[in-house]
Amino acid sequence: MRINVIIIGTDISNSFEAGSLRVRNLFDTILDNPKYSVINIIEEVHLTSENDNLQYVKISGWFRLFSIVSLFLRLKKESSNTILYNYNSISFLFGDYIFIAKILRIPIVFDVVENIHVNVEYTRLLSLIKIHLNRFSEKVIYWYASGCITISNNLFKMFIEFSKYRCPIVHLPISVLMREWEYTFSKDNSELIIFYGGSFGPKDGLEYLIKAFDRVAYEFPSCVLHLSGKGATRHMIKIKDFLKNITNKDRIKMLGSLERCEYVKNVVSADVVCVTRTNSKFANYGFPFKLGEYLAAGKAIIVSDISDVSTYLENEIDAFIIEPESVDAIEFALRKLLKNEKLRLELGKNAKIKALKYFDSKKVGLNFELFLNKILH
Repeated sequence: MRINVIIIGTDISNSFEAGSLRVRNLFDTILDNPKYSVINIIEEVHLTSENDNLQYVKISGWFRLFSIVSLFLRLKKESSNTILYNYNSISFLFGDYIFIAKILRIPIVFDVVENIHVNVEYTRLLSLIKIHLNRFSEKVIYWYASGCITISNNLFKMFIEFSKYRCPIVHLPISVLMREWEYTFSKDNSELIIFYGGSFGPKDGLEYLIKAFDRVAYEFPSCVLHLSGKGATRHMIKIKDFLKNITNKDRIKMLGSLERCEYVKNVVSADVVCVTRTNSKFANYGFPFKLGEYLAAGKAIIVSDISDVSTYLENEIDAFIIEPESVDAIEFALRKLLKNEKLRLELGKNAKIKALKYFDSKKVGLNFELFLNKILH
């Protein structure tokens, strides 16, 4: 019997957001299986899908509740095997979907990728109210969830504590489309490129990387630092103000938000890529999505020792795993990598092996599919 999967919480056509890519990669094998029909509910623009097993449905406006009920009833009529997949923890933006699914006895699966309760960025009253409501909702998640997926072991332990084993919970790490990282690009060998891609947020610890780069720039006159991505306005202003006091700021290039193909090209063309997170609780509950992409690209990586990083990687074998929030540690790793091309190539080769072993979307996607079938049966 055909299985209907309804996706809420993200738009999987968006190639800029880590959340969208998380879901796209999880569903990659499912979208190639005619046994499944995937419906991604969006609220902003009309989209069409090139995949026969995927359709985008826009629901918004005055008749939102009626549209949700009509869609869910139609899908249940088509197949009793209908399931609602909610990206991340419960959001009151999608509370009506969850409530209606519960009433109609449609199984609900949550894919949790962060712990917002430990994010010190949320200081506004409305955000704090949402956090407390979410906290309560998560503590009784066993009442409305048919199953939970977590991206890290810390989140897995947290939800085990909340659920008391009253609903199935599985840890599924980040996943990567390996085929997306098989391309090669010619690069300008006159430059040694250090690459960062991210949201420029406090958890990214970008200031530590910039300071370390400023130190090594004197010894390696051909090295440059490329910063990709776009964060909240206040974060971007903070970074730009920080750069004013950097001696070698003329060798730091802000690339902005890149189209997917340009992003891949920049990663593959880099000599060293960096995932220098802080040691905050927020960073340790999540897991850096881009780390999987950098491993798949076969790059020499400098990564902070947070969350499950050391569970998957070995220091100076697959990557340089460094102490978080340490300019000295980043500087040491940069010096060692920039002066040794052979070491960079060796780390990159091992990195790709680890990507295939732990983060290949085919393997993670199979476990995801098995979990959905467990929920349905």
